[in-house]
Amino acid sequence: MKTTLAISALALTAAVAAQAQDLAQANNAWFVTAQERLAAELAKEVYTNTALNVILLISDGNGVGTNYASRLFAGQQEGGFGDEYVQPHEAFPNLALVKTYNVNAQTPDSAGTGTAMMAGIKTKAGIIGVNENVVRGDCATLPGNTVASINEIMTEMGKETGIVSTARLTHATPASAYAKTVDRNFEAAVPEGCTEQKNIATQLIDAMEAGIIDVAMGGGMRNFHADEGGSREDGVNLIERAEGLGAHFAMDQASFDAAPRDGTPILGLFEASHMMYEADRADEPSLAEMTGAAIEVLSAKAGENGFFLQVEAGRVDHANHAGNLARVVRDQKAFADAVAMADEMTAMPTR
Repeated sequence: MKTTLAISALALTAAVAAQAQDLAQANNAWFVTAQERLAAELAKEVYTNTALNVILLISDGNGVGTNYASRLFAGQQEGGFGDEYVQPHEAFPNLALVKTYNVNAQTPDSAGTGTAMMAGIKTKAGIIGVNENVVRGDCATLPGNTVASINEIMTEMGKETGIVSTARLTHATPASAYAKTVDRNFEAAVPEGCTEQKNIATQLIDAMEAGIIDVAMGGGMRNFHADEGGSREDGVNLIERAEGLGAHFAMDQASFDAAPRDGTPILGLFEASHMMYEADRADEPSLAEMTGAAIEVLSAKAGENGFFLQVEAGRVDHANHAGNLARVVRDQKAFADAVAMADEMTAMPTR
């Protein structure tokens, strides 16, 4: 029935278009633009080949209101009023709204929603890579309740994977690519007596060693070392461990620019905590730059096997919480630039 209705709707649309020249508004600029858009949509060819690569781009905090404000801002930066502006992600052939919630929270957090995106299940707020049977903060409830992330699944398929975020790499959304934890806050340490899991930062380097994560760039350096400014209390330097595994370590714009793009793994940690807001960014790469570098590295290593990449604009949400619209729209524009970069570097022939 739904198929029949869809075909009927297209037929009706085509019939209306055919009669458009007889209408009083036929020469109205808005009407002409709409007819041109309709003709372009009807002429599009459906791309039916199997995708080689998958890139999941997430703007944490980009609700309908934020998206609208960001559209106006971006359009005004281009010299218009903004109403007519189309952001890169709004130009994709398929768009949808998604209802989000955790099993124990109507307003979800990034740990539960990150797990939903990366593992395909709903779970509780505050826990990552585990199902709803886990009790938050209780390590004893972890065994038997972990779930596989898409990064693990893609690795089993022979693909390479990476994560890029303007938040800490141990923060909820990027951590959902590799971590299994009963509490999202176990970033640099777990409570005494918790033997069932490791802290999130250690899990990231474990994932790099296992070949599950090939590229990881974002903030959160403090969680990876015990030196001055570090959060680790176990004396372990995870950065040195990653370098020992053959990864290139980047900590500023220069070391990022110097990172090889030949498939060598990259660990980029550009701030002690989250990366700077786009409005304040200095001596560290933009989200678009990190996205482009990740695509180059993963493509070089994966070849015809393909890759999966998670990209997060993590600070849109932080600026929203702070009520700072100026930083919201600028970080969202940086996200849009990353979307455009990914689209340009991996565009389908029919796009």
